[in-house]
Amino acid sequence: MREHDATRNILLVDKHPIIRWAFDEMLFSQFDIHLSGEACSPLEAILMIESCQPDLVVTDLCFDEQELQMLMDFTYKHCLQTLAFSDMETCEQLEIFFRYGGMGYVSKRAQVSELNDALQALADNKRWIPREIRSRLRPPIIVRQWYARILTSKELEVVSLITKGFSVKEVADLLYLNTGTIENHLYSILQKLNICYPVLSCGQVQKPEIHAMISFLALFVLPF
Repeated sequence: MREHDATRNILLVDKHPIIRWAFDEMLFSQFDIHLSGEACSPLEAILMIESCQPDLVVTDLCFDEQELQMLMDFTYKHCLQTLAFSDMETCEQLEIFFRYGGMGYVSKRAQVSELNDALQALADNKRWIPREIRSRLRPPIIVRQWYARILTSKELEVVSLITKGFSVKEVADLLYLNTGTIENHLYSILQKLNICYPVLSCGQVQKPEIHAMISFLALFVLPF
């Protein structure tokens, strides 16, 4: 993914032409963002990414789960940010989206200002998950307690700070540790929670998509 500047390129994935038209009109009037491409399915989006060169993929979740997973896997491997823009999703689709590095969710029923806030959060490499979505994904307290018990106190500190948007270097500075130690903590967290990312190695854990996934896991181990 390129470093973001004043203008960000978006690839929009939605099967409804009127939604794609309205999204484009909304961006033109509200944000300094360029809609570089439109796709009506995840498979079409995958084929367009190289030519569109987006900074961000905004996608509906109302697609076949296998196709959605293929898109998320592809965007993860290409270090692209992804934002869900949907209103008819299942818990399974939400989990696929966030486990594969999805950085945020905005309902199609939300105010334009919320979309603006979400886009700004992603531009700052922070996640955007509304409380109602977190509630739907959040497991029972007994499960959260079990997850919390298998992580060390230092790993829980790291999860908490990553969730708040701090980078690996910033977390290292706050905890008076070196960045290599923080990377090792992040890798250990992924291993303990049985998260299998494609070609995941310790050297990859500083990617924004890994931070987003760690933030998602915080739903399982941290209180609201």
